Amino acid sequence: MNAYGQRVLFRTENFANSHAGFSSFLRGQRVLGVLEQLATEEMLLFKEKINYKLAGSGGFDPHIDANAYTHVKDIKHLTIPAAVDEMNAENGGLEVVDGSHLIGHPPRS
Repeated sequence: MNAYGQRVLFRTENFANSHAGFSSFLRGQRVLGVLEQLATEEMLLFKEKINYKLAGSGGFDPHIDANAYTHVKDIKHLTIPAAVDEMNAENGGLEVVDGSHLIGHPPRS
């Protein structure tokens, strides 16, 4: 529900296997090559999701994505945002806690 009480689409998941363009983008060497350089190991697509963050539709509370995948196994987890529109305070852009890269990983539950 958005701020006006209307139901709005806010997420699409599991689409790369049925959309050649997204599959090529998400699994192609251009993206994977950069991620493998950053992570210093082979990377693969575990989950793909589009979050639609429309004006008046709220957002997501601060969180760490990796905590949702602790049941799988001890894996390195990267969340890679790809913005379609400019991200700024007016349209609800992504916020990152300053210095959070120095904090370390949260304990596994």
